[in-house]
Amino acid sequence: MNNQKGFTLIELIVVIVILGILSAVAVPKFIDVQDDAEKAAVQGARGSVASAMALAHAKWLLVGTSPATVKMEDKDVTMKFGYPTADEDGICAAAGLSDTDFDFTEVAAGVDSAGTVKVYSDGRTKWSFTYTEALSEDNPASVGAVE
Repeated sequence: MNNQKGFTLIELIVVIVILGILSAVAVPKFIDVQDDAEKAAVQGARGSVASAMALAHAKWLLVGTSPATVKMEDKDVTMKFGYPTADEDGICAAAGLSDTDFDFTEVAAGVDSAGTVKVYSDGRTKWSFTYTEALSEDNPASVGAVE
């Protein structure tokens, strides 16, 4: 009797076809997961910025509404009208956002307009949000939606 072990050519081709079908289905789903993860990271940064803005404003009110900076976690956060400024020494320092994880683009402010910083996810420009500093004590800072 002849005992041969192994796979036939048909069995090998069937396995290769099944693996090809699985990879064709899995690769697009993996790409979608990366995009969702990037958006979630920017949404998390937006939440951090909104919370830091509120905490810095509360601390500014607590210490007497006159300082140009407030101390948050051993960092001096620059303030304007009671809210963090739209730069790395302001809202980025207050929120703990680092330039290794996010890209910051400062939008120049005119005479009658507030400074704005746009926060992107790590070198990519698909998902972002903006933080606009306060125009006056009656016109507070704001955080835009993730786009």
